[in-house]
Amino acid sequence: ELRVRRAFHSATLLKSAVAGGPQRVLITGGITLINSERLEATRLGEIFDPATGAFTVHLLEMRKARYGHTATLLISGDVLVAGGGELAGGQLVTSGLGPDELQVSTVHADADLFRFSESAPRFEPSTVTMSQPRIFHAAGRGSGNLVLVAGGQSTTGVHQTTEVYNPSAGAAGSFGAGADLVEPRTLANMTRLGNGLLLISGGLNTIGTPSSASAGVERYSLGDAAPGEVAMAPVGSRLVSARYRHQAVILSDSQQVLIVGGLSDAGFTRTNAERISDASPTEDLANAGGRVYHDVVRLLSGDVLQVGGVNRPSGGGAQSVLEGTLYTPILVGD
Repeated sequence: ELRVRRAFHSATLLKSAVAGGPQRVLITGGITLINSERLEATRLGEIFDPATGAFTVHLLEMRKARYGHTATLLISGDVLVAGGGELAGGQLVTSGLGPDELQVSTVHADADLFRFSESAPRFEPSTVTMSQPRIFHAAGRGSGNLVLVAGGQSTTGVHQTTEVYNPSAGAAGSFGAGADLVEPRTLANMTRLGNGLLLISGGLNTIGTPSSASAGVERYSLGDAAPGEVAMAPVGSRLVSARYRHQAVILSDSQQVLIVGGLSDAGFTRTNAERISDASPTEDLANAGGRVYHDVVRLLSGDVLQVGGVNRPSGGGAQSVLEGTLYTPILVGD
C-alpha cells in the first residue's frame, strides 16, 4: 500500500544510474485525506520499488504541499516538481464536492528538485522559482536538457506565458522566459513526439468555464538553444472536439498522438477519441467510451489501453468506468 492516501498526485519512472539497473517510481504530492474527513494537499513523497513490490518506509518531504503540479524527468535522472497549489481549509469529504469545485487557497511559483540515489534519495534544500505561480499547467522536456512549463492558471486567471527550466544554470538550475502560447490554456495536455517536438492540445481558456474549452493544437521546438528563439506554432489541423482534462499518448511510430476522453465545452465527458499528427488531418475515432480522470498507456504491442476514470454524460450523474478500452492503431505506412 501507499504510505499516504493521494489523488491528483504525480508518478515518475526514475532513471537508473546504470543501464539495465533497478527501476524506481517517485510519487509526489496530491490531495490526501486527514482523519477520514478533511481534504488537504500533501508535501510528502515516496518511492516504489517494483522488485520488492513495496513503498519506502521513510517518507520524503518537499518544502510545500502541492497538487495540480508537474513532475518531469531530466536527462541527469533528477526530477523537476513544479508549481501546483494548496486547498483552502475546511473542505470535508462529506461535502461531496467534485474535483473542479475544490477551493484553492495558494498557487505556488516555486519548484522542488528531486535527486535520486540508492543510498540517499532527497529533495534539494534550495528552491528554484518561476516568474508566475502555476497550477494545472503542462510540462515536458524537449530533445535536450531544457524543460518547457506552459500555461496553467493562478488565482487571477489563465496563463498564456511559458517558462523554460535550464538544469545547468546554477546548483539547482533556473527558469527563464519562453515564447508565449498561441492562446492561454489550463488543464491542457503536452506530448513529446519522436523528433523532440512538444505537442500541446486542448485545455480551458478561462478558469472554471467549460464553454471556453479549446480545440487548438500547437507545437514547440525545444532543444538546447536559447529558448526565446523558437516561437509557438499552430499545427495545421485542430481537434475535432474541444476538450480539457483529456489524456494523450504517442503511438509507436513516434509521429501520431492519440487523444482520448476529457470534458467537453458543456462540461460532459467526450465519447470520441482523435488521432493527430503534424503531417495529416485530425482523424475522429468514435465510440471510445466517455471518461475523465482516467489514464492511458501504450503497450509493447503498440496497442493503447485506456483505463479507469469517471463518465459524466449529458443528462445523467457521474459513474465510475470499470471497462477498459483497447485501441489498435493503423500506423502511417501500414
